[in-house]
Amino acid sequence: MSEPTEKKHGCLFYGCVGGIGLVLLFVGGGVALYFYGIRTITPVVETYLTHIDGGDYQGAYALVSSEWKKTATLQQFTDFEKSMRGTLGACQSKALTGVFIQSHNTSATARVSYNAQFANGPATLTFTLAKENGQWLVQGLVYNSDLLSKATTCPHCGTANKTPGNFCSNCGKPLRAPAERETPAEAPLPPAAK
Repeated sequence: MSEPTEKKHGCLFYGCVGGIGLVLLFVGGGVALYFYGIRTITPVVETYLTHIDGGDYQGAYALVSSEWKKTATLQQFTDFEKSMRGTLGACQSKALTGVFIQSHNTSATARVSYNAQFANGPATLTFTLAKENGQWLVQGLVYNSDLLSKATTCPHCGTANKTPGNFCSNCGKPLRAPAERETPAEAPLPPAAK
């Protein structure tokens, strides 16, 4: 009588099992990073936006990285945010659309995106954050909106100015009618989201 032979699994079987294990590990790591971002990074952004919505520009500036502070004083930062809100209006609602975290050897950066509805129309907000001394800080902020494109384009020469200000940086003519002007000075844009 012959003994039953043990069924052996080939390389294909072990390759598939290993591949599935790697996919599960990758997906699990991505999910863990996403929830880490929700728990530790988005509160910084939410606090920043709460300060801006309440007109507490100094409180928002305290959440800005040293890199951004090198390019803008508190007054320039305030002017920048006031010009954005002057064009967009008050924030009525926002929805988180993504959190992406990237870690390097000695540094970590994150990108947080929102779709927001302002009083004058929609905009997308993209924050870049960096870790400084163990704390996440806002390194850059990009407002993307057709309203801003319209407000920064000179009606006289067609130049796309960096921020919605009172006068064109190219021809010096008013960007808006006198009744629409609110910005006391043009402020530099924050560092671009990387």
